Amino acid sequence: MRYDYGEVDTQTMQLQSIVRGMETNLQNINTLKRQLLADFAGAGADGYTEITAKLDANMAQYNATLQQLKAAISTTAGTDGLMRDTDVNQGNRFLSIG
Repeated sequence: MRYDYGEVDTQTMQLQSIVRGMETNLQNINTLKRQLLADFAGAGADGYTEITAKLDANMAQYNATLQQLKAAISTTAGTDGLMRDTDVNQGNRFLSIG
């Protein structure tokens, strides 16, 4: 098996870009939620406040998952990640045979 580290790095950057976009979307949703909360009044505001509490919980869970994904990408992929360590270790096993 041969790892193409250049391609791995390219794919890692693309994944990181996607995750950054997801984080931006989350920030935009949060901004819109706050703007609507400031604009609503009366009974509509009461109902919206209840909905935003659920939204906040879902967004917190979503953000936590995004952070885990970012950490996993950083730890695993790329020329300095676990993928490289595994490749080097496997190569060393073959070198120790002879």
